[in-house]
Amino acid sequence: MEGDLNLCPVSNSQFECKKDDIANCHCSQTVLTEQERKYLAFKYPGQCLSAEGLKQIKAEYAALPEYYIQSGFYVFTEKSHLKRGYCCRSGCRHCPYGYER
Repeated sequence: MEGDLNLCPVSNSQFECKKDDIANCHCSQTVLTEQERKYLAFKYPGQCLSAEGLKQIKAEYAALPEYYIQSGFYVFTEKSHLKRGYCCRSGCRHCPYGYER
């Protein structure tokens, strides 16, 4: 089965997407946690990534802080919200669920 040739938005490399034959696709070789999958869907919705791109996303996600302090207040990042697993509907600055006040 012939796959589609794509350009990875993360690694900028070309790769063959085998979404119709996922067992033989390069992306099935890279194991992502549930939070990494959510982060990937948030950053690159509906896009296929190369194996190198998936590795870069794993590293990027691991390096993200869960919060930072600004003007004495804790500001929670996308990573913190994705780890929680749902939207609190408070209009958070880094809401990955698309909620806005």
